Amino acid sequence: MDKGVYILMKVISYFTPNYSVIVPNYVESMDKYNVSYRIEEYPSRDTWEENCAIKPEFIELMLNEEEDDLFYCDVDAEFVRIPNWEEFKGKNQMGFCVAQLHPPKWELMSAAMYLPNNDSTKEIIRRWKEHQLDNPTVWDQITLAEALNKYCQRCWFQMNLKYCAIDFLNIVNPVILQKQASRNREETRA
Repeated sequence: MDKGVYILMKVISYFTPNYSVIVPNYVESMDKYNVSYRIEEYPSRDTWEENCAIKPEFIELMLNEEEDDLFYCDVDAEFVRIPNWEEFKGKNQMGFCVAQLHPPKWELMSAAMYLPNNDSTKEIIRRWKEHQLDNPTVWDQITLAEALNKYCQRCWFQMNLKYCAIDFLNIVNPVILQKQASRNREETRA
């Protein structure tokens, strides 16, 4: 099997104990393609929304502890082919997927995101974290979109949906399939 070359990019993810049953499949999918990663376990909070609200705190910590650019991905995903990290080379802005998940509404997706490790990214993530802490039961993708709209409408680019593929989006040749375990498995909720 062809193993990719991964320079200056690390996938970061976190999970709470109720997701521990799906982490091995996620890790196996990254190992298959030689993806560099760091995964941390956090104690569960009271609700699924509050567990999702850990995301900006975790990302802020990783940006401060790691030197390389980072790619955040939810642990209920699966890498289905080798990511081409070269697509992100030289990009100094954060990358997010945007899709019509509930037409006609367009939504920012927070299941996968490119995070160049620079001061601008750290500042936006800090502001997102503060906004999320003020709104702990609001979905993290909503608080992220609000923070971006308020503080940096032009500090991000739209990533290709192949990194955020969900089955009903019918993405051709996805890199990462987002399994959305919270919608499919009650044991992962709260």
